[in-house]
Amino acid sequence: MSRSYADNIQDKRYDEVTFLTTHNSYNYAWKKNRISGPKFYLFPNQNYPIGQQLKKGVRAFMLDLHYYKGALRRHRGKVVLCHGGKGCDFLGFEPASNVFSEMNAFLRENPDEIITMILESYVSVKDIERLLKQSHLFDFLHIQDPKKEWPKISNMINNNKRLVVFNDQHSEDDPAWNHDLFGAFAVETHYSFRSIKKFDCELNRGSRLHKLFILNHFVTRISGSRVAARRANRKKTLLKRVHDCFKQHQLIPNFLTVDFVKYGESLEVVRYLNKIKETND
Repeated sequence: MSRSYADNIQDKRYDEVTFLTTHNSYNYAWKKNRISGPKFYLFPNQNYPIGQQLKKGVRAFMLDLHYYKGALRRHRGKVVLCHGGKGCDFLGFEPASNVFSEMNAFLRENPDEIITMILESYVSVKDIERLLKQSHLFDFLHIQDPKKEWPKISNMINNNKRLVVFNDQHSEDDPAWNHDLFGAFAVETHYSFRSIKKFDCELNRGSRLHKLFILNHFVTRISGSRVAARRANRKKTLLKRVHDCFKQHQLIPNFLTVDFVKYGESLEVVRYLNKIKETND
């Protein structure tokens, strides 16, 4: 595995690792993309498209899936990444297939890496599965029984099951790869803070008993704030929040979720947290 986090991360179980995560990962303000061409989102949360985020060390991605209902006929009915409905034309959108294809390319080029998708989904699981198959991601899917222990990263790599998909929408007849995010696997902090001073560690969706912890660490006004991200993503600010949440809940984040990942030292903090976990084993 690359040294994005810690040298012996492969010896950790999936639920013992902290992954650098981007909020509204698709919603970027960078106009260059080798697969999908120029894109621009009106109220961005990130500096880079997902392909570039992967190169920067991001390994988990929050994605909003919608059916396109806008003015461009060639896209109507397709699954896209956007903030939803007819607003996709105004705010910006991208076919989900483009991003899935980028993830496939990254996994094939980096056989020791693992990617996690955290979906806010307004589309059918069948259509997600179709996209996974069309983009050749389906064979990478890891399936986890919520009642069993997560495997080590090394086992996931050796079995080539290096893509984990969580979905905030779930039903009993869903396929096993579509992991019930808040119903069975994760708990999160609140995700709507108007300023850094408002950050707290109160839990929102999911159960405290679940094994995965999502620490939402970003400021939301109309959308993301570059000014706030420059401060929020500083090492000192991040570590204070992590410490406060550990003190309150005895949880270390598995998904440290930020806006504008370009700014600050979020990757450095992720590396540090993984090393802390190593010393605690």
